[in-house]
Amino acid sequence: PDEARGTIGVVVFIQPAPFRTIRAGPGVGLTPIRWDLHALASWQDRNFLGDLRRLSLEARVGYAWLPNPYAPVKEGPIYLAAAEFSQLGALTRWVDTTARFEVERGMEQAYDFQAERLRLSFPLRLASRWKLVPSYNLEVYTLSHFGALAAPELTPNGPILENCQGNICLLTYLEQSIAWDGRDDPLNTRRGLFVGITVQEGFHVATYGYRYLRLLPEARFFQPLWGQTVLAIRSRVGALVPLDEPGVPPVVARFAAGGPLSMRGYYTRRLAPMVLEGSQWVPLGGNGLLDGAVELRFPLVGAVGAAVFVDAAAVSDASGSPTEWQLALDPSLLQW
Repeated sequence: PDEARGTIGVVVFIQPAPFRTIRAGPGVGLTPIRWDLHALASWQDRNFLGDLRRLSLEARVGYAWLPNPYAPVKEGPIYLAAAEFSQLGALTRWVDTTARFEVERGMEQAYDFQAERLRLSFPLRLASRWKLVPSYNLEVYTLSHFGALAAPELTPNGPILENCQGNICLLTYLEQSIAWDGRDDPLNTRRGLFVGITVQEGFHVATYGYRYLRLLPEARFFQPLWGQTVLAIRSRVGALVPLDEPGVPPVVARFAAGGPLSMRGYYTRRLAPMVLEGSQWVPLGGNGLLDGAVELRFPLVGAVGAAVFVDAAAVSDASGSPTEWQLALDPSLLQW
């Protein structure tokens, strides 16, 4: 210490973190409507060919049973393979670029699918609290095993395949996501406000695709109360508006609620209009969405905390009407 100057010398050691990361391991998922076993592997280079370009490769393979392996209604292999490349300041110092391509095979209660997805995005770094990400997206779904949902009196292929070509559902759309983040910490939030909106404009490619406008505004509010207790409030409203289309949106474009980031009283995507397939109620999704939550978060021991919450959500029916989504705003339809 230098008493005359009132300073203390500090020695700082700086060691660069490794640019490459490899992760691998097994996983298991258990819910009343789905069991699955899977293995994961990923590789990431955060300085690919220099200039902090990032290349990520990810693979997941497994086997799933719906609802469980003891009395399966469906079962089969599942997988996901993805590659993502991003570069800071690719266009200008304020505009980055990201390209992601993935192939997935999965199972839903209503159908099985093979999907190929491409996303080209251009994140803009406008200010520290603002986020603006325009993107182009192309998604191709090949559906199978939709079983008893076929309804010749509605369409030759059944309601879940309306506005698809045979068993191929294609979505191509532009998307803009803009948000303002006024939270004090994005992970362990105690105070602040987050607001954002995502807008999609779907269009045709030759005879494929579906013209629509999809809006999804969201707001989250956090306020400390007493001690370490925090009041957290969130809300979302979703609207899928068909634009001069003759029928309902493809099932892969519709809204559904339920799951850990939505209505927690339902399993993932289980809160939606349903049809009875054999002895199973199968969710098909809809044009409108309303969900929200109010919760009190408080610490228990160390880093372990708990929350008391009330969730509510509603999803309207699927329709070709541009105003069908508004039915989700009816308070009498809310599930608590």
